[in-house]
Amino acid sequence: MKKMFLMLLSVFIFSTSAFSGELWAPYSGKSYVGRLSIVNDFKFWPGVGNQYGAFQTYKHETWVWDKNFSDINVKARSVWYSTLPGAYLDTQFSDLNLDNFTVGSSAAVFLVGNRSYRTRITTLRQSSRTSSVEVHGQRGVRNMSLCPFLPDRWCIFATATTNAFMRSTAPHSSLSWTY
Repeated sequence: MKKMFLMLLSVFIFSTSAFSGELWAPYSGKSYVGRLSIVNDFKFWPGVGNQYGAFQTYKHETWVWDKNFSDINVKARSVWYSTLPGAYLDTQFSDLNLDNFTVGSSAAVFLVGNRSYRTRITTLRQSSRTSSVEVHGQRGVRNMSLCPFLPDRWCIFATATTNAFMRSTAPHSSLSWTY
């Protein structure tokens, strides 16, 4: 357990911020953050698959700063959906100050430039009526020593996070963004 904690701590310390125009991140999209669902549509730069190696990953994150705004609706018929290759619903482990609604690709090497990708998470409204929100991309790596035993969502660790693609107050209609 101590070894796992130290590994997670090192990932947080060495994770870096990306800058606008990173070729591994989407260049445009549209995001909707409501109290019953979160939907992101986005496109990557041409040649994006060449920006990733075999064990590298991409996560599309929606940060909801008020933890009482909405939560993942685990009772919904369809909790989440994505067109990303090797898609997975990420955990909210260690997201202490916010709700981080994230769908990732464990096979980012197969991303295709200029193709439309979608992520959707069904949520359940909570007591707060509004919340500040941000949408980010995150590059990561799959820890192969953990992956044979754990699902992808538990063995992928961030190496870089974009600046916000979009900042707003939710709920809102779909907002377009470019990066």
